[in-house]
Amino acid sequence: MRWGLRDNHVHMMVAVRPTIAVASLLEKLKGKSSYMIRREFWDYVKTMLCGNHFWSPSYCVMSYGGASLDVV
Repeated sequence: MRWGLRDNHVHMMVAVRPTIAVASLLEKLKGKSSYMIRREFWDYVKTMLCGNHFWSPSYCVMSYGGASLDVV
């Protein structure tokens, strides 16, 4: 997995089996990361929430079909 942080979003390149549902993968990634970040950095992130949400409910998915993982 490759990832890159921006001011207000994250880019990730993840290789998964084709049997993994993208929506389920993102639900788990967003849920667990939100829990961990809130637990560790609550005083910092509480001012950045949109309502009570840490991550946007939307996401963008693109397939890369064999592209090098050095691409970021």
